[in-house]
Amino acid sequence: MSMASRKVVRLGDDDAARVVVVRELTLGDFRAWLKHAAENPMTDAVTALLFEDFDPADLRFFTDLSADDLEQMTPAEMRAVWREVQEVNSDFFGMLGRAAGRAIRSSDSGQSSSAQG
Repeated sequence: MSMASRKVVRLGDDDAARVVVVRELTLGDFRAWLKHAAENPMTDAVTALLFEDFDPADLRFFTDLSADDLEQMTPAEMRAVWREVQEVNSDFFGMLGRAAGRAIRSSDSGQSSSAQG
């Protein structure tokens, strides 16, 4: 039995408000998402230019949203859901941040070594 967290996000205040369920990924789910992201880079120019920090298609891994749902959402709604995704999956996103920091430090030390040589 999984103890993964879930959070319900309500987008809008009226009767037509969209309700999105954000879920915490399991380790296996997270690995599958990383593999999918590596194998499927963002190729839609509009999406790539509009969203620098995430691919809205990734919301399907973390929520109950479908591809059709995403097409009906505003950029602000997608960003709001992505913030909740990051909060619910803070352990995984913290790990990604640490890994990115290490990669940057490693790259910086490699450049300074080659600049000295």
